[in-house]
Amino acid sequence: MILSDVIHSSHEKLNSNENFRTELFYRIWDYFTIQSCNNEDVRTGQEHDINGTWLLYQRFDGVGINPVDNGKTLMFTKENRFIDSFLPDCEGIFSIENDTITIEKPCKDLPIQYIFKFEGNNLILAEFPSTCDEGCYDIYKKK
Repeated sequence: MILSDVIHSSHEKLNSNENFRTELFYRIWDYFTIQSCNNEDVRTGQEHDINGTWLLYQRFDGVGINPVDNGKTLMFTKENRFIDSFLPDCEGIFSIENDTITIEKPCKDLPIQYIFKFEGNNLILAEFPSTCDEGCYDIYKKK
């Protein structure tokens, strides 16, 4: 079962936005948890190392996966620094717990959280709470 099937199934079964978002979060969480069982250390594993620069190149918008060509990159360093190319003057720090990345930035009042997983050589980030009803997520490839 792929993530878009999980999202589509959730959307068909739920009527209210609040229930949909709650149910969708738990379904995405379960999906990522099941998929990541084989990755003991996703932060520094040789095959799946979050450290480095990641280029946004695709986005799931609730309907399908579409190409993105805006040059946005995210950088995660071994020193836990986080840099978003769209906000380079607002460098933050990140931490990882299970399948959640938490980013704290001085230009944001609250931390930003993503549920993440690796799929092949791609990094999949789904903002939590989701910013769209359909359970959108971004797909990055390592530069």
